[in-house]
Amino acid sequence: MKTKICTKCGKRRPVAKFKRRWKRITLESWCNNCRTIYDRTRPYGRWKRLASNLRLRYGVNFRYTTLRDQLGEPDTCYLCGEPIVDRPELDHVIPRSRGGRTSLLNLRWTHHTCNRGKHDMLLHEFLDVVEKILRQHRRPLFLASA
Repeated sequence: MKTKICTKCGKRRPVAKFKRRWKRITLESWCNNCRTIYDRTRPYGRWKRLASNLRLRYGVNFRYTTLRDQLGEPDTCYLCGEPIVDRPELDHVIPRSRGGRTSLLNLRWTHHTCNRGKHDMLLHEFLDVVEKILRQHRRPLFLASA
């Protein structure tokens, strides 16, 4: 098993305990435990990283304070309405592939699974697909095969 030493705590941990850097082969220098503790004790650290990721991925320059004030904490998913417990993601309401921009008006918090399910659909298209799946699911099995 490959291991790596965390530069924050100095402990040797399995490589699986380190996140991969975005679009890189290398791993982060802090283990997941140290990153979580850092995020909890210094909540603006997460916002700074989010602003940095938006700058790297989409070329937009948001101040982390603006992001925090405008988007707020990721408490509920705008797609399903359930509370977000872990793995919050920002979703483009109008996907970039459909001409949507990376602006604060077009970004909303979602669950990881909801965001992956929506993919590049508009909101009404996504809701139509969900309704179709629910109708199919509610139909008895002997009728569904016909």
